[in-house]
Formats: sequence, structure tokens, C-alpha cells
Amino acid sequence: MTGQLALITGAASGIGRAAAKALAQAGWRLALADRDVAVEQVAAQVGGVGTVVDVRDTAAVDAWVNSHPDAVALVNSAGICAGEYLVDSSDEDWNTVLDINLMGSVRALRAFARNRIAAGGGGSAILIASNNAFWPCRSISQYCASKAAVTMLGKTAASELGEHDIRVNIVAPGETDTPMTHEALQDADEMREIVRRTPLGRIGHASDIGSAVRMLLSTDAAWITGQLISVDGGISLRGESDLNPVHQEG
Repeated sequence: MTGQLALITGAASGIGRAAAKALAQAGWRLALADRDVAVEQVAAQVGGVGTVVDVRDTAAVDAWVNSHPDAVALVNSAGICAGEYLVDSSDEDWNTVLDINLMGSVRALRAFARNRIAAGGGGSAILIASNNAFWPCRSISQYCASKAAVTMLGKTAASELGEHDIRVNIVAPGETDTPMTHEALQDADEMREIVRRTPLGRIGHASDIGSAVRMLLSTDAAWITGQLISVDGGISLRGESDLNPVHQEG
């Protein structure tokens, strides 16, 4: 895919940044977006173009995507891990998480798909979900529900867009050390439990997810679409529900 252009949201840190590095190593050209101005520094590091974009803003997302009409790939990594216990939650709690995680994915994927169809079809998109899309975890019900919705968004989009030769897949990271999860992973008891439950005996690194993204966007994955792929060292084989004690304080 050398020389092809990929769009990445949430690229200022974590999985989005790792995806940018992995694709740059494979020869992709990159257009990066994030609401954090640090995206410009990441873009400079990987030889891409960085733009400050908030995925809650439909007009801003459309303008960013439309400014790169030759992009043939999209990685939607923008998201937050937040929530409250159901009985303690407010409409605002739900609206905030769903607006970023679910509707941010909708906005980016919709704009990308419209451009690809207008260009005659072809292309590939990856939505970043989570193992919490299918494993409930108390106190972050908003996050779990949003990632489950992202998963079904990806599957439905793959069914709709296949006739335009546009592939859509969903990557579900397991316990991965990123800025979003780093604080929780400092708990020694939790870390031991993660390692015990994980067949490959370690937590994930953002680069593990970046490598999976690179593979799914390559021509080697040309007949893969609509799939939810856990990149988790095998912990999904043994169960992860309610693993995180930090998320269950109170």
C-alpha cells in the first residue's frame, strides 16, 4: 500500500498514534486528526499532516475527510473510557460517551464512505472497539454499550458497503497499556490478574494494535470484512468481565 493515503482519528496518542507509526513504516501517507493539538507533533514525526478535529463536530469531521478525497483507508481510534454505575449515571454521562465513541465513529465512517463511493468505490475502514463490547464491566456501562454499538455499526456498514468494494472491520483491544488505561494498570493486583488470565502472559502494547491495523488494511486482508477481531493475547478465551478493580471503586 506504499503511497496510499490513510485517515486516522484519535491519532495524538495511544492506539491512534501507534496505528500511525505502523502505517508510516509500511509506506502509507497519513492524514491525522485529534482534538489534542499534539496531533501536529505526531504528524511531524511520521511524515503526515495533522489537523485538530473534534469528532463530536459533524461539520469539522466532514470538512477534514473531504479535504483528503484520495484517502483509501480510515482508522477511527478517537474515543474515551468513562462511565458511572447505571443508577448513578445522568443523561449527560451517556450523551458524552456515546457522542464521542459511537457518533464519532458514525461521522468519520459516513464521510469516508461517501467519498469512496463518489470516487467509484474501493477502500477499507477499521473501527476501534474493545473487548468490553462483549464483556460487561460494572461502573463503565456507558463505555461498554458504546463499544458494542461501534461493533454493530462496523458489521452493518460492511454489509452495506461491500457492493462498493469497501471493507469495514472492527478491532477489539484487550488490556492494553495506553494513556487512557495507564492509571488503572498501575494497580499491582490487577496487573497480576491480567497476566494470569492471559495465555500469552502479558498486557498489550499500543504497537500490538497498530500492527493488527496495518495487517487489516493491507492487500493480504482483501477478503476480510465485517469481522470483530480481538487483539488481546488470548484473554478473551478465559474471560475478563469485571476484571478492573480501579473501575469499581465505590
